[in-house]
Amino acid sequence: MKQVRRQILINSSVSIGYLFASCPVLAQISSDNTVGTQVNPSGSAGNIIYEITGGSQFGSNLFHSFREFSVPTGGEAFFKNTANLNNITNIINRVTGGSISNIDGLIKENYGANVILINPSGINFGANAQLSIGGSFLASTANSLKFADGAEFSATDYPC
Repeated sequence: MKQVRRQILINSSVSIGYLFASCPVLAQISSDNTVGTQVNPSGSAGNIIYEITGGSQFGSNLFHSFREFSVPTGGEAFFKNTANLNNITNIINRVTGGSISNIDGLIKENYGANVILINPSGINFGANAQLSIGGSFLASTANSLKFADGAEFSATDYPC
């Protein structure tokens, strides 16, 4: 009798877990408000454009920090550099919110920079993931990037 109840409980748990796993998740991009990143979504479901501006420039690097960074199918993450950001070579991005980045849309920028994305919680690329950037692209599940001068841009240990 105990084994039958245990089997029913296990099967119920698996079924409930399957229901939650199969529910669609709304992908989104949101700033964590640490380095001045601004995210302005526009468009409609299935065609959302997340315009990303602001950030903090140090030398030829532009830093952005996100709580969440996922690009849905048909969506676009547009790193819109303005003319007042001179000599940007690298757009360096971290994801601090603890969720996986699901990329199944377009990531683009408009000034020919390299784009670097770190998310220690993981990065998944879907069949529809695309890039429109002038430089290289690097995605990593590293916790941080360390620079030659000893500075560190961490996704796990950062000022709130």
